[in-house]
Amino acid sequence: MFVRIIPLPRRVGAVVLPNDDGTYDVYISSHLDQKQREQKLAHELRHVAGEHFYRDIDVTLAEAEAGSGCAETGRRRKKGRKEQRS
Repeated sequence: MFVRIIPLPRRVGAVVLPNDDGTYDVYISSHLDQKQREQKLAHELRHVAGEHFYRDIDVTLAEAEAGSGCAETGRRRKKGRKEQRS
């Protein structure tokens, strides 16, 4: 696994991508402070541990399992739950 700190769009804190050889690359936004970078890395590692790239699950569930630290994602998740109940 490689972790790289790079410029990303402001609304993207981090992203993890699987490689063909079974490894992963984690990209963390350079605009975050050290604590935020650590939190984003932990979140992305939970995606890897949860095998979210190899399971057929909804992205909302994958984010919930990884423990989203983003309020915007939380609002979308709540909206999605409400729509499912209707």
